[in-house]
Amino acid sequence: MDITDFKVTYIRLTIPWGVIEPERGKFTWNTEPIRRIDRSLEKGVKVIPVIRAVGANWALRSQVEGCSSPPKDLEDKFNKEYGYSKSYYDFVSELAKRYKGKLEIVVIENEVVAEKFWCGSMDEYLRLLATARKAFRDVDPNVKIADSGLPSLIWGVLISKELLSRGEEEKAVNFFNTYFSQSFITAKVDSAQELEAIFDKKNVKEKMEKAEYLLERLNGSVDIVNFHFYEPPKLLPEVVSFIREKTGGMPVMTNELGARYTLDEPEREQKAAEDLVKKFALSQALGLKAAIWFSFTNDEHNIVGLVDEKRRGIGVTVEAFTASMNFLNSHPLSYRNLSSNGVEWHSFTFQDRKVDVLWSGSEGKAVSIPEGCEAYDFKGSRIAGAEIKMTSSPVFIVCEK
Repeated sequence: MDITDFKVTYIRLTIPWGVIEPERGKFTWNTEPIRRIDRSLEKGVKVIPVIRAVGANWALRSQVEGCSSPPKDLEDKFNKEYGYSKSYYDFVSELAKRYKGKLEIVVIENEVVAEKFWCGSMDEYLRLLATARKAFRDVDPNVKIADSGLPSLIWGVLISKELLSRGEEEKAVNFFNTYFSQSFITAKVDSAQELEAIFDKKNVKEKMEKAEYLLERLNGSVDIVNFHFYEPPKLLPEVVSFIREKTGGMPVMTNELGARYTLDEPEREQKAAEDLVKKFALSQALGLKAAIWFSFTNDEHNIVGLVDEKRRGIGVTVEAFTASMNFLNSHPLSYRNLSSNGVEWHSFTFQDRKVDVLWSGSEGKAVSIPEGCEAYDFKGSRIAGAEIKMTSSPVFIVCEK
């Protein structure tokens, strides 16, 4: 399955330094990462590349496989010619020249608070980020630079901690339990004291400190704040609000949006498909600059993708993805939140039609379909009749202009 065959705007692709520049000054463009980018651009799909400092052993301090590293020549002071690293600046500059005028957003690294993805400190990452940003600004200043994205689970910890610090103990406990309800990490607390005990764990504390260090410094370091999110859809607005609050209202995007359900959850693939629709509707409603779905199933992390672990399409999630792209993947001229009486209702006016996305926390309430409009279920199948009984399963009401 090729994601560019769908009506997508953006695709995430990785650019590993060592594949492109295996030796200093020797650039190899006839490689699979570059071919994939070029094929996507030729199909009219906008690529949001993730540049990773891996594989260039001649340039990098650490040679741990799969773990990005600060360059050997990373300096402490900013140089007005090349930022903090001459070797990295030269590499990124060549990428910027090759794709000048073809990229909108570039992401630097992936989840750097995770030791398996970044073998360096947070300060070293920020210096790498500043170097990449300078390289693009010197060649193609219209490109927006985004950070690596904090992992999904860290937001649950950070927001719960914030609520606790405000004295909202019950809300903190409830938020934490809901956030981690489908997680591969067994985490349920019954009190503020148990929550505090989790925050005091060495590995949790270290990740929180890294995340907080970055969050305090992203405004001024990037043009767009990136985040990853797999948890229940109803928590997405709170996460985005928290990010905006902590970064001074910066633009926000996600290059890793997905769905997570425990392996024993009944109808987990259908629930993931329904969540997909909700999350894309909420991404539009929240004004995210980009939202890219994570396509791959990962049973170890409870992730339900568009394809299973053998890369075979999962029918129900593919259908939901297709419907979401067909109905929602345009720039809305206006948006209204019509939610009331237990019905979540998001109304988007596009150039050629109005699309409403609705679902309910409880069953029973009926919604009439306006004359001249059509209703569709979360898979894009038409719903007959003049009204719809609302459930937790989202529906589209489409009114052509």
